[in-house]
Amino acid sequence: MNIEGSIARTTVSDAVYRRLRDQILGSGAEAGAPLPSERTLSETFGVNRHAVREAIKRLQQAGLVTVVHGGATRVTDWRREGGPELLVAVASGLESGERTKLAQQIVEARAAVAGRLVTGAAGSADLDAGVAETISAAGEEAAVALYRDLWCDIAAASGNLAAQLTLNSLNAGLDALETEGLAVFETEAARTDEIASLVGALIAGDSAGANKAASDVFGVTTVQV
Repeated sequence: MNIEGSIARTTVSDAVYRRLRDQILGSGAEAGAPLPSERTLSETFGVNRHAVREAIKRLQQAGLVTVVHGGATRVTDWRREGGPELLVAVASGLESGERTKLAQQIVEARAAVAGRLVTGAAGSADLDAGVAETISAAGEEAAVALYRDLWCDIAAASGNLAAQLTLNSLNAGLDALETEGLAVFETEAARTDEIASLVGALIAGDSAGANKAASDVFGVTTVQV
């Protein structure tokens, strides 16, 4: 296997993908606009058509273009048709100030989804009553991992698959924001008193109390349910 060659092709494909993604997410492409042909893109970027084809496939997987067999590849109306899974692509192309703004928007969306999750999980016997203490005693990196695991457990206990998958996509959006997203998780994981209140209310079956505690964990005024 030619490892060096494989890395080179992937790097070129990534560069093409990022260039096209940024143009689509910016003001450079309208919904329904056709992308140039693979041949044209290959000549424009000075890369082989295989790299262009891989980049377009990634754009399609991200929901940014539609590929019609035998026809043109067109830009989607991603703001109207896309879901939270597009946050990863959007976040990756933002400048610093916009990244902070998007991080806050994701926090607010996560809080709203959390309202559904804690309502469904209230009364569950599957949650660890000592998890807040465990998070508090852990180092910063481990605390974040444990905190995220807690929400996975809450989501599973809720039985609400739609809300669970939405939370996963929102968390992936924060991951794509890197520094700004990590700061969100670190801040939330440090609120161990609020986390303890959340877990206690869930175990007690106190839905209202769990919603209030979740609001405090996320640092928002209210959790919408």
